[in-house]
Amino acid sequence: MKNKILVNVRSIQVLRIMLSGIFLVASFNHLLNVQKTVKRIDQASFKGIAYFFGNPELLVMLSGIVMLIAGFGLLIGFKTRWVAAILLAVLIPITLTVQVGQITTLGPLFKNIAISGGLLFFILNDFTKTNNKYKRLIQLLKIFTMKKILFILTALTILSSLNMKAQHHDPDKNNYVILTKKIPQLQPILITAEELKIEDGNNFGDFQVIVCGQTVKGLSDKAAMKKFIDRAEKAGVSLKACGFSLNKFGVDPQEIPSKMDIVENGILHNFQLQKKGYFSIEL
Repeated sequence: MKNKILVNVRSIQVLRIMLSGIFLVASFNHLLNVQKTVKRIDQASFKGIAYFFGNPELLVMLSGIVMLIAGFGLLIGFKTRWVAAILLAVLIPITLTVQVGQITTLGPLFKNIAISGGLLFFILNDFTKTNNKYKRLIQLLKIFTMKKILFILTALTILSSLNMKAQHHDPDKNNYVILTKKIPQLQPILITAEELKIEDGNNFGDFQVIVCGQTVKGLSDKAAMKKFIDRAEKAGVSLKACGFSLNKFGVDPQEIPSKMDIVENGILHNFQLQKKGYFSIEL
């Protein structure tokens, strides 16, 4: 015996549209910030799950494309059950890889669980409407044709590829890495970077600053860090936090400024860059 519950149709539409927005935004993030997403995977406790399926960069791009197409389908109510199932199939491995095992990120974990509940709602219930729905769908597709969808996917793929290339260092330029254990040292470091940028001219390449040690506790003070981040951005300097230090001193990665990347092991990352020919100094 099936119990029937009366639900306002408009509320279902609102839920579907709002739920789709999460995946549409995530798809753009995956396609336009491939390297940053890959770094999050590398920092995850269960990154082996992602590597089991293949190249992380390729997986990030594919998941972005799938979320874009399925998210758009959910937005307009096309094959709702199927697209919800596809999105859930994408969400589960992402949750297991990135969120599970991260004690300090229980919020995002339960956010994904809540999103899964929303998808299950559309998977378990049949919201197939009359032909009027398909008339509206046809009208929407006329406005937003498949050619436009393909154009957007192509453009995003090209942009993500260019973005990936841009984030790799140029060995023919002067690249620098500095490891610091004191946040106040960022001031003279950034001044140095600005001077080197002027001195090197077109030969100025990648400049990374890694913050390690107990000083990472100060990274959660976003107001104090803003001046350093803004200046670093103007100087073309990439600020990074040591994930090992964050974990050791109990700093929630979600609390540090979003414009700062996290490397799994700051000291190891420093040595790896030195092997690639980076000029290095430790403060």
